Amino acid sequence: MTNFRRKIASYQTAQGFTRYYYTDELKEYKETKLCRYDWTEDGTDAPCRAETCRTFAYDFQTYILNHDGSMYNEICEFTFDDEKTGHGYYYQANRDSENE
Repeated sequence: MTNFRRKIASYQTAQGFTRYYYTDELKEYKETKLCRYDWTEDGTDAPCRAETCRTFAYDFQTYILNHDGSMYNEICEFTFDDEKTGHGYYYQANRDSENE
């Protein structure tokens, strides 16, 4: 499997301490996992139509689309402008069922 993670950078403070932070650059790394699947299901009893979960440091998203048309989407991102300052945003959306 090929995965991605954010690169780590560092800087020295005036007091001589080293501070580490995550950059916006992604670093690729390979990982070997043993996966075992014993069964196959048709998905008729799945809890939702679609689901996306993405998690990085300072960056995550959860998206769920239910069978009745209701939806939940949450995104939180934060990025650094330079070594010490940054900005971010939080976004959340809920949509009720289309059948109402």
